[in-house]
Amino acid sequence: MIREQNLQVTSAPNMAYDAVLTAGNFKPILFSTPMVQAILRGEKTQTRRIINPQPIEDFESGYVFDGKHRTAYKNDIMHEIWYDEFIKDWCKYKIGDILWVRETFQILPPNMVFYKADTENKATGNWNPSIFMPKEACRIFLKLTNIRIERLITISKDDCKAEGIEIINKEFKNAICYKDYIAKGNLSSDFFCNPRNSYQTLWQKINGLKSWEENPFVWVYEFERTDASFACS
Repeated sequence: MIREQNLQVTSAPNMAYDAVLTAGNFKPILFSTPMVQAILRGEKTQTRRIINPQPIEDFESGYVFDGKHRTAYKNDIMHEIWYDEFIKDWCKYKIGDILWVRETFQILPPNMVFYKADTENKATGNWNPSIFMPKEACRIFLKLTNIRIERLITISKDDCKAEGIEIINKEFKNAICYKDYIAKGNLSSDFFCNPRNSYQTLWQKINGLKSWEENPFVWVYEFERTDASFACS
């Protein structure tokens, strides 16, 4: 997809756009190119982000503390009480927020925006990291429908699929096969039949090989595509 518009990409603040996109519930979120592609295919409706700093579980006292030891939460057996209160106090997003997606991009004269996630684009040269995408170039908007907390490795198979892991074409006992994101060219082992194994490698590719076994608490954001193009028109 190529987007053409009157972009004002400068170091000075664009007050008109900032007024629309930062007022109320418009907030930015970054996605890698493969995850943007999964969103565009309609296959990604969840994302997990490490809670930083991590909640601290004190089993002796029966309380959970935020990572800065400012607030204590009673740690009930099902965790439901402290989860809800912790989300309210510390999550930067709220249910109903509209997230504008920052993705890897390029702007070419006169005002053409190219996106790396579009395999058919003809852009050449250096790509700009997603962190530098201006609001004016945004094309994907997500509405947050649910927020919860969980330990990373408790993710279900269905949630792994909702994370947008890639299905690959492999003939293996009539099973659906999922991509191994850290395979190094060994064609005999570049896929999994279990979606959890695939998601594990995706997580490790982004966060490091040891990050899975560390099993951190994560924010789980569930979302749906929405039309907020009025904010960038």
